[in-house]
Amino acid sequence: MVTFSIPNITCGGLTKGVLVAPGVAPTADLDQREVRMDAARIAPLIAALRAGGRNAALHG
Repeated sequence: MVTFSIPNITCGGLTKGVLVAPGVAPTADLDQREVRMDAARIAPLIAALRAGGRNAALHG
């Protein structure tokens, strides 16, 4: 499991818009301002975060 810190996340819409693989999507913890997902699916999420202008850091 990989956790992304996204200080400016405000809603779960980010995870709804990022479908990493059929049936697999990241989960958001809005209170902690983090997104978690299976480590094997990191690259597509990083690309989507960057494309969306998100300031994200990988914790690992």
